[in-house]
Amino acid sequence: MNSVEVGSLASNSYISLVRPAGRYTLNVSFPFDLGAAEHTFDVSAGRSYYFAVNIRSATMPIAGGGFFTIPGSEVGQQVGNSNLLAGSYLFELDAGTGAAAVAAMRAR
Repeated sequence: MNSVEVGSLASNSYISLVRPAGRYTLNVSFPFDLGAAEHTFDVSAGRSYYFAVNIRSATMPIAGGGFFTIPGSEVGQQVGNSNLLAGSYLFELDAGTGAAAVAAMRAR
């Protein structure tokens, strides 16, 4: 956040940060992907913000013939800039959806 690494995430995990009000830039790089996503947003005091990484569906050939499809995901509203060739994108979730997603991860 604002050019300072704050952690790394595994699938179905989250990071929680507490920041004072102000303008922030979130930069997320994706392993095995062709780029990063960057989103600048204004933080208001007392409000929670939730972001998710979604993937684009992809179809790949299988050696010996045939194809394999990886289903994509799309939760929230896409935000920020992503490389056009990237398979991962940054999305912002509304407070209710974001809180429910965090609760589900904590329950695991």
